[in-house]
Amino acid sequence: MEPGLFHPVPAEEDGKLRVLMLFHEYPWKGVADGLEAFGRVRARHPELRLVGFGVKPPPRKLPFAEFHENLPQERLAWLYSRCPIYLCPSWDEGLGMPAMEAMACGATLCTYDNGGCRDYAIDGRTAVVAPRRDVDALAWGLSRLVEDADLRRRLARSGQDFVRTQFDWERATARLEALLAAR
Repeated sequence: MEPGLFHPVPAEEDGKLRVLMLFHEYPWKGVADGLEAFGRVRARHPELRLVGFGVKPPPRKLPFAEFHENLPQERLAWLYSRCPIYLCPSWDEGLGMPAMEAMACGATLCTYDNGGCRDYAIDGRTAVVAPRRDVDALAWGLSRLVEDADLRRRLARSGQDFVRTQFDWERATARLEALLAAR
């Protein structure tokens, strides 16, 4: 991950609690699950705002308070920084770079256990992690982050520290070189 791109940046303070979620049309990206979980939490917290982003906008109206289409890399830190919670309802992922980028920018991660996040999303330590495709657990985790600002801030700091120290290029390069030298 590129620390020059992904770090907290100043964002306007308007008192709105935003949840950021990637939009994609592939069903396994879990957008329907994320919308369901968000809707359940928003029913109790109408002040909550869902922010969407993606390569292209949804083909139909979805409950995004705002949507950011195809932002350039250098603008993503601004988006991640203004949304204190990053919701990742994807059923399956590789490493899951957007979640890590959001964490590096100070967002708290609420995610399914989608496989790829296991390297950085540690339930209760760096993130809130729900069992794969368990919308009830995802909604419960999201509600915890909305209702407990101390928990949200603690996980955000811990997650940010973790991804910034464990996933930097110099560390990864040194590990790769050590593996290759051991052959």
